[in-house]
Amino acid sequence: LGFSLAYELGATNVLQMLKMSGIPISWRERLEVDPGVWDVETGSQPLIFAGGPTATSNPEPFADFFDYFALGDGEEVLPEIGLCLKRCKAEKLTRVETLYQLATSVEGVYVPMFYDAPPGW
Repeated sequence: LGFSLAYELGATNVLQMLKMSGIPISWRERLEVDPGVWDVETGSQPLIFAGGPTATSNPEPFADFFDYFALGDGEEVLPEIGLCLKRCKAEKLTRVETLYQLATSVEGVYVPMFYDAPPGW
């Protein structure tokens, strides 16, 4: 489930949409309810991602809420993301394994769960 962040305040709308649709707001909460094979068709929570100028210039303020970010030109990275997700689904990978594949095989994908924020951030 992707969102384009054109400006910082747009992120609050994303959080409200997630809340209204019953999707856990943070990636940590989504991880807790989705420990097994990731497959939205069988009830897994969707992967939530963002792109756009705000996400590309500074994703850290939003890192707790998105599973991953598509950085840079979406026209280039989105087809690669789609192919990677298709492979992960066919291989019946877990949510964490799927995100790891995105982070390591698609240039321009940033997955916050694999990084530690600096102290005080």
